[in-house]
Amino acid sequence: MKRTYINITLILISLVISLVLAVTHFTGLRKVEIEPNRAPPILIGQSDEEDILAIKQYKTPSKAKNITISSLSEENQTEVMLLARLIHAEAGNQPYEGKIAVANVVLNRVKSPDFPNTIKDVIFQKGQFTPVANKKINNTPTEEDIKAAKEALEGVVVLEDALYFENSKNKNNWIKKNREFITRIGEHNFYR
Repeated sequence: MKRTYINITLILISLVISLVLAVTHFTGLRKVEIEPNRAPPILIGQSDEEDILAIKQYKTPSKAKNITISSLSEENQTEVMLLARLIHAEAGNQPYEGKIAVANVVLNRVKSPDFPNTIKDVIFQKGQFTPVANKKINNTPTEEDIKAAKEALEGVVVLEDALYFENSKNKNNWIKKNREFITRIGEHNFYR
């Protein structure tokens, strides 16, 4: 008798899980933005693969948040401020997750053999970032921009392998033809 109840319970659990997955798949849930310091939602993509990828990409922010700019070495202060200025110029009006994603693009390029190997050289590589050309890179970043730069440098990752981004309103055919779309955060599309 107990085995029958256990078997029925397992069957019911399997049916509920299957139903949830089917509803999720067919309703086409959209990715929701992950707020800083919060765990990702369980169902965020349009498929199981998207959900798994998004959860793998999310990393809990570092606990060492109270590092002040003045406590960093001079070289690290320069990197934080340069990255913060780029974040401010490129993503100043974007959600916090988007600010970290822009920083992730720069740091991913530093790691890539296809780009220069320092933050400064990546940011100032000719033709890569509009704010360098139009001098908006020189604008003063906000505290939130600086925090996003510090967190990215401390290892917070929103997008692990993104190497490019663009404003979603741009009609850049090159990037769409030559790069794989990853996701959209705020008004930016990210590509690998």
